[in-house]
Amino acid sequence: MKETIFATLMLATFAIGCATPAKPKPPKPLVLRFVATTTSSKATAITTVILKKDQSVFVNGQPVELGQLAQRLESVTPDKSSPVILQADPATPYPAVAGVVELLTSAGYTNLAVAANKASAIKKKK
Repeated sequence: MKETIFATLMLATFAIGCATPAKPKPPKPLVLRFVATTTSSKATAITTVILKKDQSVFVNGQPVELGQLAQRLESVTPDKSSPVILQADPATPYPAVAGVVELLTSAGYTNLAVAANKASAIKKKK
């Protein structure tokens, strides 16, 4: 009888020890990053490249040949990280737009945005 009680107590102790959940891991520390902004007297100039549906190209309103686009941008925006906005007419064929984007990225411009004119791209339903 003592052996049965001892075995039962040992089994109960073993079961309780196994059923105890592991200690929860402490939470990871929360890291907050603050971005400080400063005002500067030097403003970043934005260069605009316009691609018309006839595939004529303009840099800041001045016409330029497509083959001379990279050289014109370098004279206007020597800093390759300056923002360049490509505004393409909605009727411009996609391969022409993709070609200009490829030309700008291969020239090293890294801050490129493609602007779209939603109002002219969507036809109103009657």
